[in-house]
Amino acid sequence: MAAISKSQRNAQIIAIVFACPLIALCVLLFFRHSSLNHAAADPAVYAAQSSPILAAQIGLPMEPGWRIRGGVTAMGGNGNAHLEIPLTGSHGQGTLIEWAQQSNKSWRVCTLTFQQEGGGDTILVDRSNTNCAPDERPF
Repeated sequence: MAAISKSQRNAQIIAIVFACPLIALCVLLFFRHSSLNHAAADPAVYAAQSSPILAAQIGLPMEPGWRIRGGVTAMGGNGNAHLEIPLTGSHGQGTLIEWAQQSNKSWRVCTLTFQQEGGGDTILVDRSNTNCAPDERPF
């Protein structure tokens, strides 16, 4: 077995010293992003789980998937979210398409549509029935 030189050992130590904080930062940013998405998605998931129309379409219990796609822009307790939330029931699945606004740290659903896999769209919340400001997509 070949001996590791002092310079190789020092290079490995330096790599570990720089890699560990970088990995920790990536994990922290992932969980922060994930928690923002889930906070904005919670009212939409509740609305879907409370819908007898969706219960008939995909069955109970309805469970959201862990991979929420889209973006959340929030600062100072105000913001916008445009999300795609996977939803699975006992006999079907699909995607919730949500546009939500945050005001004073509270999220409200502005539009919510369910796109059933292999089927049509079901509108659960229409913008005309909400008090949401005009949609301003920063991304």
